[in-house]
Formats: sequence, C-alpha cells, structure tokens
Amino acid sequence: AGRIALRAEPRAFTTSGVEFADGRAERFDAVILATGFRAALGLLGDAVTRDPCGFARRIDLVTSADRGGLFFVGHNYGLRGGLLNISRDGPLAARGVARYLAAT
Repeated sequence: AGRIALRAEPRAFTTSGVEFADGRAERFDAVILATGFRAALGLLGDAVTRDPCGFARRIDLVTSADRGGLFFVGHNYGLRGGLLNISRDGPLAARGVARYLAAT
C-alpha cells in the first residue's frame, strides 16, 4: 500500500521526519533505523546517552532511558551472540512500540 518506504543516507532526524544527505526531507510517522553490527548511534547525536560499551542507555532491555517511543534491538550483551539477543529483543521492542502507540 506504499506505507513503508526504504531510504538511504539519513543525515539528521527532524521534529517530523528525516533529512537525507541529498538535502531532501520527508515526514514519517515512524522510522526503523537498521545500522548493522555496531551500535551506530551517531545519527541520534546527543539525544541518547551511552553506556560504557557505547550502547544506548535503556531502562529495560530495549526501551530508551532518554526518549519515549525509542527502542533498541540488539544492544544487549550475552555470550550466546548478537543474533540470539536480537531474536529476544525484537518481540520486546514490538510490544513496547504497541504500548507507546496505544498511549499516544
């Protein structure tokens, strides 16, 4: 239905969406930022604080300690590996997003 769009090279978040490296700005209701295998938080600037390992501070496994409605998947530590953490975090984040949307 055209409700989900893929974009590349975000430069900054705005109050209503995202500004891209080519100067284009678009409005979004929600943004899913897939960063790969590192805690690539640079785009968030100082909007979030980081723990000693460079991951976003959270009040639980996935909920940002700094921003309501912001959730992180794969920012947890474990000896069994990142993919296992992601498989565990994904459903927690989805429930958090649902709760956040229901409350707003």
